[in-house]
Amino acid sequence: MPSFTLRARLGLGFGLSGLALALACGGGTSSSTSSSSAPPPAPPTAQAVQGPDPFWSDDSPSRPHRAHPLHTPGAPGSVISLSGTQLAELHASSDPGPSVSRPLATPAAASTVPLRVVTGLYSFTYHQDSATTLQPRDLTTTPIQVLVPNSGGGFDTLTGQGNSDGTFSISNVPVGYYWLKFGRSYLWTNVDHVQWVLDTYGRPDVVYPGTSPTNLQMTVTDLNAWQGTDELFWAVPNQGYSYSTFGLSGITNAPNPGDIALTNYTMDFVQVGLPLLDATKGDQGYVTQLTSRVASGQTYRALGKVFTLPATTMTDGAAAVANGGFLDITQSSTVRLNWKRSALAAMTSSVNPNATVGTTEFGLWVSPLGTSVGVPLEAFQIFTYDSGDVGATTDLDLGDLAYGNPFPSAWTTLAETYFIWNVSYLAPGATTPVVMGRSAYTATTTLPTASTPIAPLLSPIQNPKINGKSLFENQVGVGLTPSISWDAPSTGAPTGYVVSVYPLVNTGGVSSFQARTTFRTVARSFTLPPGVLASGSTYVITISAVRNPGYSYASNPFQSAFPYATSPMASAIVAP
Repeated sequence: MPSFTLRARLGLGFGLSGLALALACGGGTSSSTSSSSAPPPAPPTAQAVQGPDPFWSDDSPSRPHRAHPLHTPGAPGSVISLSGTQLAELHASSDPGPSVSRPLATPAAASTVPLRVVTGLYSFTYHQDSATTLQPRDLTTTPIQVLVPNSGGGFDTLTGQGNSDGTFSISNVPVGYYWLKFGRSYLWTNVDHVQWVLDTYGRPDVVYPGTSPTNLQMTVTDLNAWQGTDELFWAVPNQGYSYSTFGLSGITNAPNPGDIALTNYTMDFVQVGLPLLDATKGDQGYVTQLTSRVASGQTYRALGKVFTLPATTMTDGAAAVANGGFLDITQSSTVRLNWKRSALAAMTSSVNPNATVGTTEFGLWVSPLGTSVGVPLEAFQIFTYDSGDVGATTDLDLGDLAYGNPFPSAWTTLAETYFIWNVSYLAPGATTPVVMGRSAYTATTTLPTASTPIAPLLSPIQNPKINGKSLFENQVGVGLTPSISWDAPSTGAPTGYVVSVYPLVNTGGVSSFQARTTFRTVARSFTLPPGVLASGSTYVITISAVRNPGYSYASNPFQSAFPYATSPMASAIVAP
């Protein structure tokens, strides 16, 4: 088994379940019953690990449990579609023949190039204050390949061996650069060992219910008089979960404007996608209210109330009940909401000539992981501002704004920003376009001040091309293995790039995107491997510059450091 180094256990100095004491900042009491006559739950089994792309390494990042309120599709602007001539060319296209990829004949074929064994680890590392747990992905049935460029302009394909402990190896790999492929994810690298590892926190053995409904019903008094712009978060630190409930299906009896209590507020954990609470494992649930305030005519939300659930253990398919009261959070912290958005708005044409500015968001989050593991997969939101698409192109300075932060001082406060553009596409034969959102994202531990606003760290890449022609224009007839190239951003120093290829399809007259293929690379040009594009299909290609100081995609594609930043670009329509 190849050697690897785990990050040191975090010395948080208290149990995550002890957050209840830190959050009890004002009057009120809680009482409740958990579900009842149902039989005791079976011993939990570990949930299958999630896919390989943490949100910050995505080509359009957003926290997974904020994506639903943040990336609401806007109205189509100028729609990109193929012309009549291009459609005719697409329909007339034929498969140019078999792929140029071929198996490497024998190790002797590379007699002038030293051969090696490439190894790696594909795993999640779960951090808690009392333990660090490695949860490897079982790779015994996972196809693992290496694609090595050959002298004919194609690729020699080697198949690797995956193991149940998350390790893998591929033999006879020539020294030099190659694509390491897991499913639809490719990594351009030249190293002998790849850490396909993601740091997260919470316990690794959470259990998700499979029987709907699996309800948690709450009646909670002392809600701050509800405003339509308020937001509720579900948080279980021991599980590493923080989830905005805004607009989710599976929630009934949501509060109405003016309500001062949650009455039979019910979450179906199957529909919402939450793991079961298990008090015997130390799970402590919270519902937090981010209350709406106004500064300079702009609405923002800050953590104002918290309901601490009593010890609750849930059972798949059974109902649980938790009743009590919200507590006040002392508003003893301030942040200067000062953001240079005009610099981002000036980049719009570099994202795509047809792009329009969507929404913007500034948020403060807290994380128990500290700064040594970079951007956390999950964190707990204490402050948020989102603009909608009105006024999103102007600079923002709302002054010093108060918020509550009841979390322990050892936890790290992060400032995150999203600046989102929309680009609209019409698939061949469709009548309804699809809107693609692209995000410029920053994550930093340095909060803005009156004299130092948050400013973009990266601009989009320049001169994106396919086979030497502009990706900002429709390109039909590019072949199945075209070359993609671009120039570095004019602002900032990227440490790598994420290139994604999205199939654009017509489903019953409605345009949509199918599952993408993603490439991570430090190079600024490459040839698409065979099997990504299909004759007669259409695609959109996105390229995001990434600033991730201290790490390289070559060896650690999914670990991160501060200040982290991305800047996007989206192509016109491409077809083989």
